[in-house]
Amino acid sequence: MNEINSRRPADTECCGDPHGLGTHPRSEPLFRHRHNPYVIPRLDWLFETCAVLAIVCAVVAAAGAAASVTLRWRRADRVGRQQLKWLLATLPFTIISLVATLVFPGTWSLALALPSGIPENFDDHIKLHFDLTALAFQADITRVMTLLGGRDLTGRAFTYPKSELFPDGGVSPSWHGASHHGDTADGIKRFADLNRYHTSTMARFAEKLKATPDGDGTLLDHSLILYGTNMGNSNQHQHYDVPHILVGGASGKLQGNRHLHYDRKSVTTGNLLLSLLDLYGIEKQVQGDSTGRLAEL
Repeated sequence: MNEINSRRPADTECCGDPHGLGTHPRSEPLFRHRHNPYVIPRLDWLFETCAVLAIVCAVVAAAGAAASVTLRWRRADRVGRQQLKWLLATLPFTIISLVATLVFPGTWSLALALPSGIPENFDDHIKLHFDLTALAFQADITRVMTLLGGRDLTGRAFTYPKSELFPDGGVSPSWHGASHHGDTADGIKRFADLNRYHTSTMARFAEKLKATPDGDGTLLDHSLILYGTNMGNSNQHQHYDVPHILVGGASGKLQGNRHLHYDRKSVTTGNLLLSLLDLYGIEKQVQGDSTGRLAEL
């Protein structure tokens, strides 16, 4: 169940150029020196004027930002001051980069190196998805993310990176084939190793959130990761007794370091989802096939 369904958009063509940017390949610098053959010399004066104006605007903006930050610093609480420290640390570099790019385009060029495509290695690919998610959470671009690690029927095998979990690395059996383990000890162990690897990718994501300050805690303190599957016993396609992992503090609403066990066939996944909605103040009476709430949660 671990195959990322992402696609690289096909290259577009503009004015007969397969790179989509006229006569310039996409890997070329965004800003070029004024003496390059594609810039009309008579417009140099316009560029230089704009550069001077940019410097003036940058200085004014810096002064205004500094005054605003000083005022906000006096009024901000401890949490707000953490965010202002981050702003003060990044603002000077941003302004310097902008001015240097405009004034010295020939020596300060922004190269747009393009990726070759979707990473062939699944480990690199899934980490990239999780890193983008952590960045989106940190910047408050989104507060909800879903990620499907792969399809149930995929026959993909996965390379285990050398780590504490897999000191010798290795390659997994195919996902769907391993899921039909025949209820044998060896088959279950191979499937457990495969699941252990995939769970470790989620653990890395949780560690990244834990290492990211957010307000009076960390992103992990203020987030909730629901990680699970759709089968209790994949060998028999049983859709009950499905295991799930909850990671994160949910802003103090979830207690961790627990293992909650329920009687067989007594609790549906809908019950879990309904209980999680309660944590977010979303009142519903039924969620899917739910029969109630998880009181112990």
